[in-house]
Amino acid sequence: MSDLRRSFASSVVPPTSNLLSSVGIAVVAREPRLHQVTSKLLSTSTEFHSCGFFRTAADALKAMPGLEVGIAMVALALPDLCGMWLIRELRHRRPALRIILATNTRLDWPAMRLALEAGTNWCCLCPPTGQQLLAALRLALGRTHALNLQVRLTAREEDILVCLDQGLEYKDIPDRLHISLPLVKKLQQRIFHKLGVHSRTQAINQWHGLRQSGS
Repeated sequence: MSDLRRSFASSVVPPTSNLLSSVGIAVVAREPRLHQVTSKLLSTSTEFHSCGFFRTAADALKAMPGLEVGIAMVALALPDLCGMWLIRELRHRRPALRIILATNTRLDWPAMRLALEAGTNWCCLCPPTGQQLLAALRLALGRTHALNLQVRLTAREEDILVCLDQGLEYKDIPDRLHISLPLVKKLQQRIFHKLGVHSRTQAINQWHGLRQSGS
């Protein structure tokens, strides 16, 4: 169990008061209690804001391409599909997305290993209290995401950088992220402006420099 906790927490940093923008949260769960706790917390939070509540995986996959989601909280049991499948799909479509697996029972080590392999960043036992949920959201962010927030990179801009770093051409990114090519070009221009660069190579190098400076 200690190995698992190190895997989850290796890139975690404590919350800070100087984050320059709040993080969008999307919740995918059929349990009303999880929606209620999350809604109450986000209504008063300056660190996080709601990007939507979805009962099914299909609803989430349909809506999320147009949302600036930084963290997705996904229940293990969904009405239409397995939450683990949805996590794998979200990880494929949104490489930089932080994902919390919400489960009603404690997972044993084989199940936790599957969650890690699917792309989970943190696990949360449901229904959580407000403080437990807040802690899970903070822990799921990790060092890289916090650094990018300090230079005002959005979750979607970070997705673009991940794709560029993986060698994808601009024309291939829309299919990967399920967004339009004009939006990809708009996000690319915003990234260049924020990082103070003029090419994709410079953008990738600058991004890696930010990540390394915080490691």
